[in-house]
Amino acid sequence: MIKSIIIDGRQYKYSTKIQLFEIFEKYPYISVDKNLWVGFENNAEITGNFKTEDYFLAIGNFKAAGKFHTQGGFIAKEDFRADENFLTEEEFIAERDFLAAGDFHAKENFHAEGIFQVKKDFQTEGNFRAYPKFVALENCKVKNCVWFSNLYKYPSGGYYNINKKENVIMLGCYIRTQSEWESDFYNNPGEFPEDENNKDTKKRLFALSFIIEVLNKLTKCD
Repeated sequence: MIKSIIIDGRQYKYSTKIQLFEIFEKYPYISVDKNLWVGFENNAEITGNFKTEDYFLAIGNFKAAGKFHTQGGFIAKEDFRADENFLTEEEFIAERDFLAAGDFHAKENFHAEGIFQVKKDFQTEGNFRAYPKFVALENCKVKNCVWFSNLYKYPSGGYYNINKKENVIMLGCYIRTQSEWESDFYNNPGEFPEDENNKDTKKRLFALSFIIEVLNKLTKCD
């Protein structure tokens, strides 16, 4: 099977691992141990600095722009894109539609499943598993990420942002800080009217208060 890879805007064709490493040798900034299993399926695109250590596997569309450094086990499945500085340490797994913009640093065990999107300056501390449709705000260092599927009508979750010392909570498709929720909870009056006797509104209020309580207790345990 003939595959293609784009490096610094130039497209190459290859069908074997040997041919792939011969292509890598043209670019001194790409450092890959030949004894390791490195593979791409479908198209891959690399721009700028790229380095891998230990195990690396990319499946599906893969794009790395700027500095990209993997250390330890790294697996990218389906659409994966890293922009600017990107560093992983130890185990890192990205599954389906992963986008990292700006400085991204994953430390220890990291697992992204489903749609994952981060903006500038993102870090994780300790073991991290992202819930589906995870979105991180700017300047975010995530700790104590939680996810619930049945608290109310829609999936919900949240995490503690160490950098800003605040909880970030997702209710349905809305991702906001705790203070933003508390100052404007009724942001979707069509589905959740400003009526605490409304069944759907009561469950949404419960979901918010429950997630805040869980995050606060987890943070106090650290």
